[in-house]
Amino acid sequence: MNIAYYGISAARSGGAIHEKMVLDALREEHTVVWHEIEKSKWIPGDFPSRFPYLWNHHPQADATIFNSGSLPLVNLKNHQTKILFLHHYNPAAGRVKWIHRKYQERVLRLAQAVDLVVVLGEYWRAFFASFPFKNIAVLYTPFDLRVTSESLGDRINVRRELGLPTDGRKLIYVGGVTKAKGADRIYDALGKNEQYFLVGSGEKEPEIPIHCITGDYQTYLKLLFACDVSLCVSRLPEGWNRIAHESLLMSTPVIGTGIAGSGELLVGAGQHLCYDLNKYEGAIRHVLENREHYVKIAQPYIRQEKFTVPYFNKRCKNLIGDLGQKNVISAAKSFTQHP
Repeated sequence: MNIAYYGISAARSGGAIHEKMVLDALREEHTVVWHEIEKSKWIPGDFPSRFPYLWNHHPQADATIFNSGSLPLVNLKNHQTKILFLHHYNPAAGRVKWIHRKYQERVLRLAQAVDLVVVLGEYWRAFFASFPFKNIAVLYTPFDLRVTSESLGDRINVRRELGLPTDGRKLIYVGGVTKAKGADRIYDALGKNEQYFLVGSGEKEPEIPIHCITGDYQTYLKLLFACDVSLCVSRLPEGWNRIAHESLLMSTPVIGTGIAGSGELLVGAGQHLCYDLNKYEGAIRHVLENREHYVKIAQPYIRQEKFTVPYFNKRCKNLIGDLGQKNVISAAKSFTQHP
């Protein structure tokens, strides 16, 4: 089968990582062609540009994979079997809110004509069940860590390696140091507490005075291991939450608001939920006093087969194969009924 995909290769979000893993899995059995989309120079975030190119483009593929960024800009008549990866829905998000709202509304309208909508968890399957989509499937993102908490050994040595404090302060991981991820609110609530050292990674907004470490994936995993607890207080309805899942795999407990898909993860893993940032100091004390309990209780859930790469790859191939078979049967029936 020939499969086309429309995406921005420079995108680094959890959703983008998920889609790239899907393409890698499908390449084992199918021909996959990536149609690169340029990021808009005028709209912040991962908004695509080159609208005329997308609207007029015909990939000559048996199936086309879209995400919420590319779907609103294409002419669906130019595509045969259509698959949409819809990681979350939040019309109030975005730096240019009215554009983002209109974009999201168009995604939901067009998704009704898509053959398959793929979501990240049962939370989102239930959320989108109220919309007249033809078919919704859950595909959990997999985790295959290059290092493990067991292989890293002593946490103090890893902190020294990363240039982090070893003076007894509790290291609090905050994720991306951005307002969208709630880092500014974390700083306002905890930044003046001398018992804590706040640290993040990846994207950083300079006005938020939180230490940020950059590096490769192995460095990121070491950072998660080095911290005493991870906070997940994103303002966005999360599709899942890679940071929370990876933190638990690296034996670091998680405290979060549990919004949307991250709630499915944190509740399933038995982690501590806290909705009021003014109560986070008490939540942190509680979790640190019971740290081993929160790490241990999470392991059976986060290490389920559905979160492994082999299961993920098999699931990707089955979804595409089943969809292709259904469309062949449908086309045959149509031909028989309308000779």
